[in-house]
Amino acid sequence: MGFMEESILFGLSAISPQAAGFVRECGGSVLWNSHKDCVVKSVLDDMGILFASLSPDAPEMARQILNDELRALSLEDHLGERCFNCRGDDNQSRELAALHGFHLEMAGYFLELESLPASAKIMPGLRLWDLEDTEDWLVLMVEAYRDLCVANAWDPEAILRNREAFIQDMTARAARCEVWSLFQEGRLVAGYRLNGAFIEDLVVLPEYQNRSLGCALLHDAIRQIRQNGHPKVCLRVAEANTGALRLYLREGFCQISHFAEHGFHKKVLQENPLS
Repeated sequence: MGFMEESILFGLSAISPQAAGFVRECGGSVLWNSHKDCVVKSVLDDMGILFASLSPDAPEMARQILNDELRALSLEDHLGERCFNCRGDDNQSRELAALHGFHLEMAGYFLELESLPASAKIMPGLRLWDLEDTEDWLVLMVEAYRDLCVANAWDPEAILRNREAFIQDMTARAARCEVWSLFQEGRLVAGYRLNGAFIEDLVVLPEYQNRSLGCALLHDAIRQIRQNGHPKVCLRVAEANTGALRLYLREGFCQISHFAEHGFHKKVLQENPLS
């Protein structure tokens, strides 16, 4: 791989490792590239994704290219899905995305823990998910994420609309030892879901929060990931979830990137200062 390609992937890593991995695997058209800034567009089947990793002092030409490409992507009605991903600290790009009808779906941080502690014993009351836990898990997911969903304008009850898909997903995770339920006095109060080295969900019922359950679950999730043979632990945390971010940093996780992911929603455009 040449220097130019390496520099592009390095720039995309500032958005997230997933962004760099997607372009490495699926390819993309380089619209702008310098030693620390890049704009890349990828089209895969009926999905179009625009990536922008621009520093605060990025040249005006780079911003203009991004503006033009956001406009063009917004008009590509033949695509079933249109996305824009940029650095979370790049407010100029986030504002441009909003001007062209792209809605912020999630902004947050990608964290990693590379030095895994020795495996500990499973927490008392913790066991692998079972089919009979389904309804309690649906309640747990809705209630644990309700405030975060409200803060990000997400639908907190979206998971309830496809119960069968949820059961299939949980069954597959349980077969890989990747979903665990914590019971206290016969009630499901917390749990976590993994995907390989990723902690995808670590959830506690609101009335059981601030009792150190989150920290204990995190330690157990790390134990399970290590037992499953992975050398590091990864996770994503939303900007609005400041309490969880403090917990992860306190437990030794390092911030790898800050991202802002957008989806396209057609609307009347505001006045565009770069037009």
